[in-house]
Amino acid sequence: MLLTEFSYNNAPSATTGVFLFFANKRYHPNISVHPEYDIASSQACDFAIDLNELQNTLKAEITTVQQYYQKFANVQCSSAPDFKVGDKVFVKA
Repeated sequence: MLLTEFSYNNAPSATTGVFLFFANKRYHPNISVHPEYDIASSQACDFAIDLNELQNTLKAEITTVQQYYQKFANVQCSSAPDFKVGDKVFVKA
């Protein structure tokens, strides 16, 4: 299960074209460990800002794609009938 989840999160999204892991963490997963790297708080702050910008960009992309597909979905929809109290209707169970 863990390998399947890892593979899914490390594949590009059809909607945004961005890897899900990258969208959440702002970096691609690396299995190797490098303890020689020291992360300072200024780097952590820059990381958080970059991550927030990435997530805002992805939200905008998702909204754009949703609006695009909504146009096609709405073409097939009809408006709801104007029912009044006392009208007789058939109900599909």
